[in-house]
Amino acid sequence: TSEITYKKHIMAALATEVVFKHDLNCPLPIVQCYDEQGRWIMPRSVTARDADTVVVSFAVATKAVIVVLTGNEVGAPSPRYAFEYAFTNEKDLVIQHMLGRHPDVAVWTYDDTGTLSLIRAPVTYTDNNTVTIALSKASSGVVYFQ
Repeated sequence: TSEITYKKHIMAALATEVVFKHDLNCPLPIVQCYDEQGRWIMPRSVTARDADTVVVSFAVATKAVIVVLTGNEVGAPSPRYAFEYAFTNEKDLVIQHMLGRHPDVAVWTYDDTGTLSLIRAPVTYTDNNTVTIALSKASSGVVYFQ
């Protein structure tokens, strides 16, 4: 699918050179720099040290926000939902979505007629990759993560 991944580094102090370890595993990422007012600024040079590190140099000491982007233009856009989890006859769900964040969660269950309906259910974010959902009774359905 087509998608863009980025990492942002906010410089804490003025500097003429910054080594930014972005861990994006991309040998030639796109690098953008902005001043504290959000205006684009041109660095003197950008060097990809390796697939996970860039060195950004400025002509004068600068305090900037450095954004490193990588992506894939091949394929269709990403799906509407980042992750979906189907369940059958469960009351307490522990779901590892592996999205690395606290996504929006929508819980849908089947009623007695077989109709899928959105319900309210308490969601607990165990960590950035796992949620626990407590249903009021054992149910079947699907959980969508955005």
